Amino acid sequence: MKIGHILHDNLPSLSPKSSYSWRDIFYSFSSIYFCGGNCIEDAKTILANQFGINPIFKLCSPDTLLRRMGGLSSDQLLCNTKRGTVEHQFSINQTLTDMNVKLLKKLGEFNKNEVVLDYDNTFIFTEKEGCKMTYKRDYGYQPGVCILNEQNVLYIENRNGNSDAKAFQTDTLNRMFQHLQSNKISKIDKFRADSASYQFEVVTLVEKYVKLFYIGAKNSYVEKYFSMIDNWIHTKDQSGEDVFIGEIEYMPFIQQGNKDKKYRLLVKKKLRKDGQLNLFTNEPYDYHAILTNDFTTSLPQAINFL
Repeated sequence: MKIGHILHDNLPSLSPKSSYSWRDIFYSFSSIYFCGGNCIEDAKTILANQFGINPIFKLCSPDTLLRRMGGLSSDQLLCNTKRGTVEHQFSINQTLTDMNVKLLKKLGEFNKNEVVLDYDNTFIFTEKEGCKMTYKRDYGYQPGVCILNEQNVLYIENRNGNSDAKAFQTDTLNRMFQHLQSNKISKIDKFRADSASYQFEVVTLVEKYVKLFYIGAKNSYVEKYFSMIDNWIHTKDQSGEDVFIGEIEYMPFIQQGNKDKKYRLLVKKKLRKDGQLNLFTNEPYDYHAILTNDFTTSLPQAINFL
């Protein structure tokens, strides 16, 4: 598939006298972990004797791997929100992102019958110097990650552990969509995200590039609508427990500038074991809500998609 050509064309130029190509470097790096290693030095301790000479690629030394990989790093970006006091630290690597999109395009991942994006912020706990305390009360990072078709990493922006998922999310998603646009990728069928994406700016941005979206809605913003639903349907969840699902059309984000756009609010409720009543509905249920612009998919299918 000539993946090596994509690496050569999109990564920094190597010296003509270099013994290794970018293809050799990435093959060496991947082989470490495929063969049971867990650090760069294992290129020498584990691979050298068995794969030092092979017809597929030139095995790089640990020093070469570290030097070349380090050369691909980018400077951190420091940001502050208008009202917050936290200094947010971002790592945005435009070169590797663009190369990754080209690789996925070459592999045909955007030619699927349905192209689905999943965005979330995940935790990488570590004791590395410079990482911050997360709200999970442990040190680490909290990168924003977008997955393509449930199996391929499409986009990553690293964040330090003290950065919440909501902060600057519109900027992150906008950079991701711009990479897709610059690579002439316009067919994105569905987008999923949790309640950290329940923001007017995020919804407005996603609608520009995606056909349908499904975003978790924060209960504190939408629980006043729960009691207005009168068409609850009894069903079972994946664990076999009783749940009720319902829906209502509503107009969110009015104070933020939404003047006439209605969306579909999908709601699932499940009986609380402690019997505590919800303040707005006066019922002993836990609620989970989803905001979507999908008005055609059946309620059970739509609510199970997120």
